[in-house]
Amino acid sequence: MKTVNLIFGVHNHQPVGNFDHIFEEAYQKAYLPFLSVLLRHPQIKMSFHYTGALFQFLQQKHPEFIEQLRQMVKQKQIEIMTGGFYEPILAILPDDDKKAQIEKLTAFIRETTGYTARGMWLAERIWEPHLVKPLQEAKVEYVIVDDYHFKSAGLSEEDLYGYYITEEQGKSLAMFPISQKLRYIIPFAEPERTIEYCAQVASEEGERLLVIADDGEKFGIWPQTYHSVYEEKWLERFFVKLEENSSWLKTTTFNEYLDTYKAKGRAYVPCASYSEMLEWSLPEQAQETYEHIVDRIKQHQDQHDYLQFIKGGFWRNFLVKYPESNNMHKKMLEVSGRVNAALQTGIKDPKLLQAQDELLAAQANDGYWHGVFGGLYMSHLRRSVYENLIKAENNLDAAIIPRDDLTCQTVDYNNDDSVEVIAAGKTVKIYVAPEVGGKILELDYRPKNFNCLNVLSRHKEAYHQKIKDFVSKHNKEQESNEAKTIHEQFRVKEKNLDQYLKYDWYERGFAIEHFLSDWGDLAAFHNCNFGEQGDFVNQTYNFQCQQNGDRLQILLAREGHVWIEKTFAALKVEKKITIFKEQSLVTIEYALTNLENSKLELRFGSEYCFAGTTGHDDGCFYYGLGAEDKIENKYMDSIEENKDFQGIGIKDYFTRIDACWQFSEAASVWRFPLETVSQSESGFERSYQGSVIMPFWPVILKPKSQWQTAIKFTLKDLTD
Repeated sequence: MKTVNLIFGVHNHQPVGNFDHIFEEAYQKAYLPFLSVLLRHPQIKMSFHYTGALFQFLQQKHPEFIEQLRQMVKQKQIEIMTGGFYEPILAILPDDDKKAQIEKLTAFIRETTGYTARGMWLAERIWEPHLVKPLQEAKVEYVIVDDYHFKSAGLSEEDLYGYYITEEQGKSLAMFPISQKLRYIIPFAEPERTIEYCAQVASEEGERLLVIADDGEKFGIWPQTYHSVYEEKWLERFFVKLEENSSWLKTTTFNEYLDTYKAKGRAYVPCASYSEMLEWSLPEQAQETYEHIVDRIKQHQDQHDYLQFIKGGFWRNFLVKYPESNNMHKKMLEVSGRVNAALQTGIKDPKLLQAQDELLAAQANDGYWHGVFGGLYMSHLRRSVYENLIKAENNLDAAIIPRDDLTCQTVDYNNDDSVEVIAAGKTVKIYVAPEVGGKILELDYRPKNFNCLNVLSRHKEAYHQKIKDFVSKHNKEQESNEAKTIHEQFRVKEKNLDQYLKYDWYERGFAIEHFLSDWGDLAAFHNCNFGEQGDFVNQTYNFQCQQNGDRLQILLAREGHVWIEKTFAALKVEKKITIFKEQSLVTIEYALTNLENSKLELRFGSEYCFAGTTGHDDGCFYYGLGAEDKIENKYMDSIEENKDFQGIGIKDYFTRIDACWQFSEAASVWRFPLETVSQSESGFERSYQGSVIMPFWPVILKPKSQWQTAIKFTLKDLTD
């Protein structure tokens, strides 16, 4: 009789920093009903993975669920896999953190369920060959990746009905391939489709193996799946079919199969992830070309023979595609270096262990990349990364590695071959990029663990053209009751999304100098197609740092040009950024010097971004500083010009922060929201990323003369 083995694995995950109600909804619609159905079928064996943040939620809110897992482990119906506790991309972490992440989850699983995990779920199946050694050192025996990984190495479908051994520096690891075919039809095709496919693979020897391991959220959280999986009983019917065919279709676990059958051989798998992830990591134009090539190949009858060799990008290129992702990653490495240096001293201090846990939490992968899932485009996920990193820094500074109250260092912080300046006081820490406009890249308000510049520039995405095409044809929401894979869906969540497709030609930041043409207005500046007359926005400034008593000053200067009356006029911009030992204050002082022998008439502006919590809520709003500074629309998503303002502020009752800009002389102020259009599990949507504030002044410079102004940015805690 022909038989086959089937491993059914489910990976359950919620991001660090996600909202509590989303955790609960996922529990009620996916995690709990799935386990409830499985309980009615005790002969079916399964493998489960729960990430640490989700495990912590379950332990706190639903301990009965964890107790049920414990019982099912004891009865040997399920196995539980380990992984990185906070679901990081392991490949981009220092090795010490790789092991710490895995060992933390393995220990948690052992303590709560009594099970010692032998294998692991690899976040987003991001594989790099160097992972073998740290994984084995963390006592991992096997890992699960896609069949695409193996096919990229030249193996065929027929080669993949089992597992392989890979090796690095003499350390070995078992690797199981996930069937893409099963991943795409479960639970979107009738259960009989899976049974038929398993029958095709079955053999007389009975050693063949098929693996389906995928997101648990596709069983209830993805659009329309709760209806199809539970209300229409797809999962119940699937388990019944497995039971009816159990004489030849054997459900098993990774551990059980590993202990019963030998590997099919040795394999060296290249850097890879699932094919969609590799496509998303490509730059926008390259992604469009890739899609075109894949579409052409799919028209060929031998498409599968060719597609296995068509590779997209490389996950790490998200750090190039999105500077915001790179900035988070490099701050994470900065904090990791300090935490691990402290751990190596052998200091036993609860705050050090807390700092380590906050570092690990900041490594959660979700906020670092973007594909079908919002990820990087979800501001609350980025906020969580920064919040944990700043908390870790504060714990180190307060108790473990005391430092001077004022520090300044110059380093190529974000690995862009340009030097950055990092300056910190007790309450404020800033990262300045002299070679990219002398702007502030990051501004941390340390008492609130808050990066004021956690905004996202408006990037052009390959899928934006699809939105334009869809809106032009339909201009309405698309509705469908049919359950589809996320990769097949096309849904828009509001009309006229194409109107919000705007693209920034420079990375947004704090204290960016603009010289505006006469025809430049608020609408043009908002659309980022304004007339920029100067060459200061993203060009190189000279700099020096100095400490004067209780303050640190970064002196920046650039001799550049402005385009005036069809000629370039020489102009010097000097910018002094000051932070203070105790005060939650940053001052920016400007001096513009006319280097020409003729008069210059300019419109000078200084741009500031702020990471407001939400675009349209009474808990987060603008206010004017002066008695006459009246604001018509206070919301953060408002687009407005305010004239002759003494200053402007933002009160955010969600973060309980009051931020205000005070001008040494009255200014006109442009302000508007940074809103992006991105794809997510539920469709294409508009997201508020932060707001832009730009005070500007008319400046008349006589030959060889100078004009000065100053802006004082103050942060304080909000009280009721």
